[in-house]
Amino acid sequence: MTRAQMKMLAVTAGLFGLVVVGDQRRGKLEREPVGVGRVVQESRGLIVADESKIEWTDASFNPWEGCEKVSPGCKFCYAEARDHRFTGGKHWGGKDSVRRVISTQLGNSPHRWQREQAAKNALADKLGQPRPRRPRVFCASLADVWEDRADLVERRAKLFETIRACPDLDWLVLTKRPENITRLWPKNVPPPGARDWPHLWLGCTGEDQEWLNKRLVHLLMVPAVIHFVSLEPLLGPIDLREAFAIGAAERLTVLRPREHTLDWAIIGGESGYPNQVRPFVTTWAESLIEQCRMLLIKPFVKQLGAFACVPIERWRDPSRFETRMQPDARRERTPPGLIRMFTKHPKGGDMNEWPPELRVREFPSGGFPT
Repeated sequence: MTRAQMKMLAVTAGLFGLVVVGDQRRGKLEREPVGVGRVVQESRGLIVADESKIEWTDASFNPWEGCEKVSPGCKFCYAEARDHRFTGGKHWGGKDSVRRVISTQLGNSPHRWQREQAAKNALADKLGQPRPRRPRVFCASLADVWEDRADLVERRAKLFETIRACPDLDWLVLTKRPENITRLWPKNVPPPGARDWPHLWLGCTGEDQEWLNKRLVHLLMVPAVIHFVSLEPLLGPIDLREAFAIGAAERLTVLRPREHTLDWAIIGGESGYPNQVRPFVTTWAESLIEQCRMLLIKPFVKQLGAFACVPIERWRDPSRFETRMQPDARRERTPPGLIRMFTKHPKGGDMNEWPPELRVREFPSGGFPT
């Protein structure tokens, strides 16, 4: 099958809501319904080569590469390891480091995705069919958009011009520095808010209670059509109500309270080298899912990580699990009272190996129909 034929097949599949399975590189695409509890890849509406391996997005866009560690969640950063592997780590660190500018070809990718999505929307309208789901673009997986550096001011302005010019894509901007959003917001574009940015989702990470408390209060003070948190790598139990209560009184005084709520929570354990990753306890995720149900937040369990653990009393009930579990040979690394899970997937990303109550992957509706 030629590249043009593969592209046309992928576009057609995305338009009519089919599922892409099999070996995509060889063009083996087949139609299959989405089943409950099954691991399938949703047709993403983008060219296969542009798709991201991150489960909650369709594509990733990095206007630049490089960052600086700010909290415990950054300890084993995959982006830093990648930078050390390919460039010797010169784009990671403080003021003495530099930020790598992407090529013009990569920089134009969002405009190409926008043209493709607009064409599919026009075709759906012409055929009287529902429009395909809006692609989600994660920005940025190899940098932090709100890092405060003088050399990023112009690049950030260009990024938001690009976001503004791509209204048929949902942009998911994730940061560990939400306190900088208002201060560093580009002056060349409208201020934040759902009216001018119905396709811009703002998120922050929170690896434990301390850091979620510090960051969420700043994130929710910036109006947005969708707010989300990435609790990955999750390093301890989290009470969402405690974090949400901080600054709640001030948020009640805003003009549009709906633009200051939390809509989505991504949950995941740490991936990486087995002798480095930190434990992820499944009951932490269970608690977060229950809290999300109470607070009307959509939960999304991304992965259990490379060091998933369950309480011993759960392990003694084999009816609750379908995956193989046994005591950790390196017992000193497993916290007391826990048993380590051994999954076939290196990141614990196969839902079929999870306890049934953790097989939850939901998305918020966003500013447009999905």
